[in-house]
Amino acid sequence: MVSELIAFCTSAGKTCLTVDILNSFEYEVLNKKLSKAWHSASKDSGHAGTRDIVSIQELIEAEEEEETLLSSYTTPSKGPLKRVSSTPETPLTKRSVAARSPRQLLSPSSFSPSATPSQKYTSRTNRGEVVTTFGSAQGLSWSGRGGSGSVSLKVVGDPEPLTGSYKAMFQQLMGVRE
Repeated sequence: MVSELIAFCTSAGKTCLTVDILNSFEYEVLNKKLSKAWHSASKDSGHAGTRDIVSIQELIEAEEEEETLLSSYTTPSKGPLKRVSSTPETPLTKRSVAARSPRQLLSPSSFSPSATPSQKYTSRTNRGEVVTTFGSAQGLSWSGRGGSGSVSLKVVGDPEPLTGSYKAMFQQLMGVRE
């Protein structure tokens, strides 16, 4: 490479070595050499040349590191699905996980617990114990400030009495059309 640089400088009539001369040498000589090497390599039958086992191993390790880094930042296309939360009242089987529709996801059973808790929850101990306290709550009175009068409520729409007992109140998606 040094002999090529000397030949380039003498052919251009330059006696001092400067950054501009090095840049033009890189552009005119080295880039042309690289493009010829790539062009001749692409004409081959796909064989990239001989490599030693160490450089091949380094290439494999570098590629594995790149794949690991890439997979840590991307969403997996296939693989285990994110586990859906389930309770003892609503256990999920593999079949029900695959068959869940958006309507099932928004049903009241997915938001509200059952009226009767599961036996697993009732068998727990230490229910309702006070673990720690801060100050005394005995004999405190609460009062408000800043109001100028009494509060009045205004009913909007017709009141609809409930005729039965409900575990949850909700509005179906198909009922909302406004």
